[in-house]
Amino acid sequence: MKKKVKRVKSHPKLTPAKQAELKQAAESEQLHRFEPAVKAHDLRMKQMAINKRLLKQLATQLDKVKSEHKFSLADLSDRSGIDRPSLSRLLNGKAENPTIETLSRVAEALGKRISIELLEKK
Repeated sequence: MKKKVKRVKSHPKLTPAKQAELKQAAESEQLHRFEPAVKAHDLRMKQMAINKRLLKQLATQLDKVKSEHKFSLADLSDRSGIDRPSLSRLLNGKAENPTIETLSRVAEALGKRISIELLEKK
């Protein structure tokens, strides 16, 4: 005949208050686990906003020089080798992510050059 083995629970039943406390601690731990990723994402978003602002300023300067030289969009397109729709988006600050090469080609077509420099952080 087999003996019946009684199982012994190693921990007492948790009270609803203790369950809620443990659940809150687990959720808090999960949030802390994602904190570095959230901070990195926020930093990337901030940098993208700065880049977009700088590109818009540069586009405004290029458009101003285009107007001063009385170039039409077609003239500038022929001189830079960039199609008119892309050039229009660029000069209106609506180009999503123009390359330095593209910006340089437009500047060169206008008789200018682009200068990028490394500055101390404020």
